[in-house]
Order: sequence, then structure tokens, then C-alpha cells
Amino acid sequence: MKKLLPFLVIGSVLGLTLWWFVDGETNPEKAAAAAKSSAPSSTDGRSAVTASAGAATGPSVATATPSTNVAPLTPAQLEKRRLSAEFEKATDLKALYDKYATSNDPAQRYYAAKALMECAEAQRQRGRVNFIQTARDSRLSSTDPKFAQRNAAFDGLLVDRCQGFPADQLTSSAINLALAEAAKLGDPAARAAQARSEINSRIAAAARQRQQYTLTEGDLTAIQDSIRSKDPDAIRQIADFGTLWNRADGLRVGPDQSGPSMQSWVSAWRMLACDSGLDCGSEHRDLLAACALDGACGAPNYQAYLQQFAQSPYHYQETQRYQELIRSAIEQGRWDWLGLGSTATLGMRPPTALQTPPKK
Repeated sequence: MKKLLPFLVIGSVLGLTLWWFVDGETNPEKAAAAAKSSAPSSTDGRSAVTASAGAATGPSVATATPSTNVAPLTPAQLEKRRLSAEFEKATDLKALYDKYATSNDPAQRYYAAKALMECAEAQRQRGRVNFIQTARDSRLSSTDPKFAQRNAAFDGLLVDRCQGFPADQLTSSAINLALAEAAKLGDPAARAAQARSEINSRIAAAARQRQQYTLTEGDLTAIQDSIRSKDPDAIRQIADFGTLWNRADGLRVGPDQSGPSMQSWVSAWRMLACDSGLDCGSEHRDLLAACALDGACGAPNYQAYLQQFAQSPYHYQETQRYQELIRSAIEQGRWDWLGLGSTATLGMRPPTALQTPPKK
């Protein structure tokens, strides 16, 4: 939908974790990233549909009611929420990196690596800052009833969070090393990032040979382990792993193996990430982008943004149904309901070659 444009733009500008691993997801040379968004946590008062997993993929619209399926956050998830909020609000990622780069805490080491990932992408996307400034000049008027909110949001987006990093800290090898150290300490999100990077590398290699890539059993195990961890950042990476959901024969989910609406499917994973501890409050930078670029101001969290601005009532409730389906599938180990139960070929099916009729 048009209202999702800010998420596409800010993903390019800020170069968050998605962008570091997105190469090869939808284009082996340079992927067009899916929108990076956050979803509201259970403490944000998020309501969820209580439809059964079987109804989650059906065409009918269920009535959203408060969910009773959201488990209390574990201490590890609470720590991830704290770190997620700190990361989103940080105006100096070099200071955040220095704070956590030598920590023995797995989550803190992951966020140190995440700071490197964002700033490496920001370095490659310097020209995008000009787009934000141009958008401010062209879209914002002093007569806008939301001028103060949008102006403050633009201020936040234009802050250079990556000052102070030397070039050798933002190389691929330095970032891979930081992720490897966090993964060695046991952080699930770091392991998910590694798995995603390796799969993307194999997708790109196959594409150079003009071939498609088929997920291996090892790939599926790594993805399932990331989801099973219930780590919010790991789940978010699965949500934004665009190529994973792009199947040559079409993605099939749920007990009836129907094809999902991709907009609602991805949003459902993002909402689940927030139920698992991702910070999803009004100060998230994605919500700043929505306010600044599109005037979608005042949403207290991502769920409210979807409900008030981005999705029709049907798609909003569909997102909730998919979230309950995903949650139920994870609890029951029904990976086939998530399209992750068996190997699958990624990407679009190549066009059938036209047969030239013989000359008479």
C-alpha cells in the first residue's frame, strides 16, 4: 500500500540490519529490500485475533479480540527489548558499539555488531540523506496541521548516527567477525544473521550461473532454530528475509496450504517479533519515517500504524489471523504450515522458452 512507502525509504536511508544481508534476496546484484518495521509488544496493549490456526488462512474476516496466547517475556527477551530501545534511540552508534564491543553478554555483542551493520550500509547510502532533506523541503509546509510532529521526525531522521567509525571497522570482514563472536557467545539473532548471509551468498552464486537456489535441509534447520529460539531480533530477520518467502511454485501456508497475502504475512511475523520482545514504541525510527515522509503521525506503535494508516480493515485483521497461525505452528512444530517443512526452490519460475514454429 502507498502508506508503506516510508518503510521502504527509511530502510535504504538508515541501512538497518535488513540491508546488510539483503543483497541477493530479490536481485542477486542488489536486492530491493522489504520494509523494515516493528510491531507492538504485548505490553503495548496489542489486540490479536483468537481465530484458530485453520481459520488463519481462510477468506473470512475474524473479529479482533485480546489475545490470551502471548506468553510473558523471559529475562533474555526483556534484555533484548531494553537493548532494542537503546539502539533505536541512539544518536551515536559508535559510542554504543564501544560500550558493548567487548561484552561477554551475547545480546550486547549482537547489538555492537548491528551498529557496524547499520553504519556500513549508511556509508554506502550517503546519497539517500539528500532524499530525506529534499522530501522535507518539498513535502513539509508550515501550514501543515502536523508540522511540529513531522518537523521533529525529520530532525530525528537526519541525525548522523554513524560519526566516528574508522573505515576498517565497517568492512565486511569486520562485521562478519563481530557477528561470529556474538554467535559464539550464543546469541540467536547473530546465528540467524549468519545463516541468512550464507543462504544469500549461495543464492547469488546460483544466480551468476543463471540458476535458481533450492533450500537445503541444513538451511531449513538453521531457519527453524532461529524461529524456535523466540528471540525477537532473530524472528524479525526471518520476517524481512524476502527471498525466503519468494517461491518458484508459490508459498503455501496453514493447514489448508493456501497462498497468503504477502503484505499481511510479513506484517504478522513483525508483530510476532514484538510480542517476543522487540521494542515497538512510538520512538522507533520506522515510525519516525512514517510520520516525517507521509504524515502518519501519532501512532503509539507499529500495530496502531497498520490499523490507522497502512492497512485496510480486512488486511489488518488478516495480519492478526496470520500471527495466530504462525504462533500455533511454532508451538506444534508444524513447519509445513509456515512453508518451512521441506526444501523449496526460491525465486520466480523462469519463463518458458517460446518455441519457434518450423518454416514451411
